[in-house]
Amino acid sequence: MDETSTSKLSVKRRWMFRVMALVVGVALLALLEFVLVIGGWGTPSPKEDPFAGFGEVVPLFELNEAGDAYEILSQSRKDWFYPQSFPATKGANTYRIFVLGGSTVAGRPYTVETAFSSWLQLFLQYADPSKKWEVVNCGGVSYASYRLVPILEEVLENYTPDLVILYTGQNEFLEDRTYAHLKNLPLAVTKPYALASRLRLFNVIRSGYWKMTGQVSAESIMETRAILPAEVDALLEHEGGMEHYYRDDDWHSGVIDHYRFNLDRMCAATKGAGVPMILMNPAENLRGQTPFKSEHRAGLTEDERDLFYQHLAEGRPNEALKIDDLHADAHYQFAKKLEVEGDMSAALGAYVRAKDEDVCPLRMLESMHAIVKEVAKRHQVDLVDVRKEIEVVALGGIPGNSEFLDHVHPTIGGHQFFAKLLFEKMDGMGEVTIPSEKWMTEVGPALHRHTQSLGSEYFRQGEVRLENLRQWARGRSTRDPPVESKRK
Repeated sequence: MDETSTSKLSVKRRWMFRVMALVVGVALLALLEFVLVIGGWGTPSPKEDPFAGFGEVVPLFELNEAGDAYEILSQSRKDWFYPQSFPATKGANTYRIFVLGGSTVAGRPYTVETAFSSWLQLFLQYADPSKKWEVVNCGGVSYASYRLVPILEEVLENYTPDLVILYTGQNEFLEDRTYAHLKNLPLAVTKPYALASRLRLFNVIRSGYWKMTGQVSAESIMETRAILPAEVDALLEHEGGMEHYYRDDDWHSGVIDHYRFNLDRMCAATKGAGVPMILMNPAENLRGQTPFKSEHRAGLTEDERDLFYQHLAEGRPNEALKIDDLHADAHYQFAKKLEVEGDMSAALGAYVRAKDEDVCPLRMLESMHAIVKEVAKRHQVDLVDVRKEIEVVALGGIPGNSEFLDHVHPTIGGHQFFAKLLFEKMDGMGEVTIPSEKWMTEVGPALHRHTQSLGSEYFRQGEVRLENLRQWARGRSTRDPPVESKRK
């Protein structure tokens, strides 16, 4: 073997050695991460959020005066949550479920009595009356995912849940809150930190470092993060309302990253506590909801703008979109045109694009729907894809006013449909057994009795709240009244 061949072989061996060393190192890290997961060490904590923190966290539930039940007692919490209670001592034959989310979970514009959590409890009690089924509604009006994390931690630590159900994603853009600090702290810092915080090994090493240096939390490291008020401060409730919304790609990116981070840590928290979770992929109204605010692309000339609106006025939104493909309402009008022409698949795509280009995103973006499914798969969490199931039953596969009362809140029938999906998922998980193939028919009388027991005033108040919600979503209301005042 000549000197050149020997040199080439030596180089090849060195590279092989480096690759093998890398493979072994990665394998050891993966093994260590697996051991930490099994041992329950290094679980991501909601107190270590690099995106945002809270000036104060008030418990959602507190022991009542008699000491025999947990209730929502804090006035600040009562303003955002409907009354709920459950026994302080969990019975031996009790199956306890906590449902976390925003106003959809709360049952708005009605109340928890017709929310999907209540229908689920009715289904479960019908299927297995030998058990006591407790379904606790933790739906906070205008609550986004980051506000649910402390509630989940409270639930896991104190209330011995048997199952957690999470429906969240429609409220992520309500507060200007979280991302002011991202204007000063680049994503090149926060994004890797957020990704690393998912790893148990990172959290263990970080905790060790804090102990050695006398630090006790991530706040000293991420001290530039936003500190939020204890309760929601929605942009639409500020003077000017809709004027606070404009196209801001950096802010949108931060919101989406934070949403993924929150889903990750909530899934990790339930798994670390040994509690099963059902993650729901939310649904929204596409056909029946026009975009809340449209904004033109930058650099549009006056002549282009005039021609754009001429095309719209003459019923040619497809031509208008050739001039400006970022205008949400033009996509919505194009969707309507495609639907009239019978091209339902293209119409669905145009409705979705109209939703995504809405600069006041009160409905989930497509990237967020993808995150829900990706996170559920990665954490091996059970998924109920409500959005997909709604499209199956909606006219032409496009959700509209038959399924929703406004932009995101389902009809009462929609809530029953959500509960049906959850009930069937729990059957698939082995948590309950569906008694017969005709169970929906058999449970029908119980649904009717429950509905009748609410009385006509219940539904009248719901209609009043619905109109308030519609005005609020358009930025025309300075304050969405507290929950309790709506129950009077």
